[in-house]
Amino acid sequence: YTHKFGEGNNAYSVAWLRLGEAENAKHYYESSFDHIKGPFHVWWEKLQGGHPHFITGAGGFLQNLVFGYAGFQVKQNLTIDPLVPPYVDSICLREVCSDSPSTAMRAIKANSATHSHLQISYQGIIFTVDINSQQSTFSVHSAGAHNLVLITSNGDSFELLPGDPLVINQAQFPATIVAHESLTDARVGERSDSK
Repeated sequence: YTHKFGEGNNAYSVAWLRLGEAENAKHYYESSFDHIKGPFHVWWEKLQGGHPHFITGAGGFLQNLVFGYAGFQVKQNLTIDPLVPPYVDSICLREVCSDSPSTAMRAIKANSATHSHLQISYQGIIFTVDINSQQSTFSVHSAGAHNLVLITSNGDSFELLPGDPLVINQAQFPATIVAHESLTDARVGERSDSK
């Protein structure tokens, strides 16, 4: 999927984004589109020849959207530090969910309409993240065994509640999402502070 300079390799884009180098990341993000060829717009392993229907390349692109531009990073908790990809107004990670607390995160499906949509698994809670250049909106669709609390870069904490979207300004990122069995474990602020 890469030649000696790594063209089209989304792993380099993710790495540059983690280092805060959006311009360097953009080069690898853009070059990955060269691997999509008609008439059915499938991913190819190489720019000339190679294997068609190269799922590894398509998966790398998807990982770049989730772990690069959406800024998801799974450690002990889920950290999010989003940046809208080049030439896109917004991205939406839709119906982020999990089967069990031990399953940190897993991609389930992709679907595209007016936004980029991706279903991801995290801590038994299903939620959507809409990201644009000014703010991100977190909407919880169903509760799980744990409560999720979003902690902003300045230390403010907000519970993620079903039916009550939380809007966070981009200046409040990176943010961390923490699972708690009891909200007494976290300092939870007023939701109106983040809007």
